[in-house]
Amino acid sequence: MSFILFEPPQREHFLPIAFTRPVYEIRTGIFTIKEKWEQLFSQEVKSFLPEFLQVNKAELFTGYNTFINGAINPDSEFRDAVAGLIPNQLLVHREEVLACCSESEKFIGYRNVNEDWDIVEYKNEPDRLLRTWDIISGLGRRINGDFELLQLKYSGNVFPDWATIIGSEKIFVGKNVSIGACILNSSKGKILIDDYAEIGDGAIINGPVYIGKQSKVNIGAKISGPVSIGPYCKIGGEVCHSVFQGYSNKGHDGFLGHSFIGEWCNLGADTNVSNLKNSYEFVRMWNYASNCFEKTGMQFLGLVMGDHSKTGINTMLNTGTVTGVACNIYGAGFPRVFIPSFTQGGAQHFKEFSLTQAYKMADAMMKRRNMILKEEDKIVLERIYHFSSANRKK
Repeated sequence: MSFILFEPPQREHFLPIAFTRPVYEIRTGIFTIKEKWEQLFSQEVKSFLPEFLQVNKAELFTGYNTFINGAINPDSEFRDAVAGLIPNQLLVHREEVLACCSESEKFIGYRNVNEDWDIVEYKNEPDRLLRTWDIISGLGRRINGDFELLQLKYSGNVFPDWATIIGSEKIFVGKNVSIGACILNSSKGKILIDDYAEIGDGAIINGPVYIGKQSKVNIGAKISGPVSIGPYCKIGGEVCHSVFQGYSNKGHDGFLGHSFIGEWCNLGADTNVSNLKNSYEFVRMWNYASNCFEKTGMQFLGLVMGDHSKTGINTMLNTGTVTGVACNIYGAGFPRVFIPSFTQGGAQHFKEFSLTQAYKMADAMMKRRNMILKEEDKIVLERIYHFSSANRKK
């Protein structure tokens, strides 16, 4: 029997992040949801790829398997409830399907056609994502939970004399990490610097913070947790309460707060993102599912940026900005707060950013990481291009 993640019914609420990945592959702390399950089960966890992202024939599952809602951030208690399911049991919370043990041929995503269920009520409130901004609002709690999940033991790290270390027992360093004359302060949360990462001179890192594999924190950077930086990123300037999914750059001065940055993004020098309205009112943010701006209930909320998007130097982005996939933003002034996919321009004027231009830009950036834009990537980008055409006409 395998554990298999399925895409939740609220998938469209996570666009533009979920344009290019399933919800269960979004980084919500140190880990993505799928990685978290694999940590909890100490084994590979399989998944149903959403139809929008399927290019090749989908993997088929046979026999009884345990299917898990991919929008649930798991902990050990929820893992135990899922692991304890037996055939034809359905785990629910207030009529929401959390997991089930079912014959694979009778299971279709969250819509299960098998009616002979033994209902098991999960009494506690699961940590589930409902909107993109839920990733940001719960970031500190989830990073701390992931540290507990890792159960890291202090191994007596030997830090260079030129670094200032506060609370060394809460700072964990992977292999072949380069640490310059920086400040690492774990008094407010643990710090994990993963394999082959680099911390530049003058950088200040206040936990809780995760620095992913082969990521680089540039000279003079100021990182105030909770912050999670995925693999192969370059980070400079000031960053607080934000997630970088991976393979993205914010290499220069400028402020980024309460934000989510997808993969293959680049924030130009002195890009600044507002995360608090002058009026101190709660922030509204665009929701693709409802096709309108929604109240978030959050006072601090910055930018949600889809994959392959870029900003030019001195770009200013307002509170609660959403940019789609393959956007090219530049020019003076504040652009609008919802920027559809495959759009270029700024406050004065926007026009379409063509598929050909997007392929060329993506391929150029990926080659810098010794990677290529695959044909299946192009197919997904083309689907996003057509899906977002109505938004570009507004």
